[in-house]
Amino acid sequence: MRKAYKLLKPLLFVLVLAFAAIPLFRISSFAIVNYKCTRCLEGRGYYGSLMLTAKVQKKTFTPGENIIVDVTLTNTEQQVFTVVFPDRQKFDLAAWDMLGNEVYRWSKGKMFAQVITPVILQPNQSISQQFNFTIAKKGFYRIKGESAKMSQPSTTIITSPIKILIR
Repeated sequence: MRKAYKLLKPLLFVLVLAFAAIPLFRISSFAIVNYKCTRCLEGRGYYGSLMLTAKVQKKTFTPGENIIVDVTLTNTEQQVFTVVFPDRQKFDLAAWDMLGNEVYRWSKGKMFAQVITPVILQPNQSISQQFNFTIAKKGFYRIKGESAKMSQPSTTIITSPIKILIR
């Protein structure tokens, strides 16, 4: 019995380590890129050959001024790529104050037709949507563009934040 335990002990140790490490290697269903630029007018996110960008025209706005953000999903691969959305929503946009409170989300309160929507993207082809919103309170805010939850590939792509100032 002791001999069997001595032989199995290293194996048990490896198994315990392997199971303990599983959360470290868990694949997230979100694809985010650490692309940080504090002066940039653009945020980016990637998932494989798909690139999501969110762009603003300027960094400083007055309270109540229209903030226009273009969100674009591009196939950067040199072959055709099909993206499948579970409904008609393809993009979303959110803004947070510097305390992390969400002050705007485009999709909040909206309903979307529950129709499976395949989108075929040719090489370097894009789909995009323009968002227009306002923020009344002065301060710094972070804006992120998001792809809607895709069923193929099973992910949501989120851009790096764009920092804006309302003054």
